[in-house]
Amino acid sequence: MYLVEQQVINDKRSLRNWTKKIAERLIRNHTTRGRLVTERWIRNHTTRRRLSELDDNSLRDVGIDPIAAAQEARKPFWQN
Repeated sequence: MYLVEQQVINDKRSLRNWTKKIAERLIRNHTTRGRLVTERWIRNHTTRRRLSELDDNSLRDVGIDPIAAAQEARKPFWQN
């Protein structure tokens, strides 16, 4: 009987450790994705703001249509 009880205790510990590892991995992955999304939003905001500051001649010099640049600059930072 003692061996059976000991095995049940070990199984519970093993399950608890496994669950903890999975939870930690999920949190880490979620945090990484959140950071990546935030970085993308900041990059979108920055590049769109800078794009809106360029005049038509500068845009043409780098091969960007001024109308397309204006449309891109008006997009919210969360849109791709």
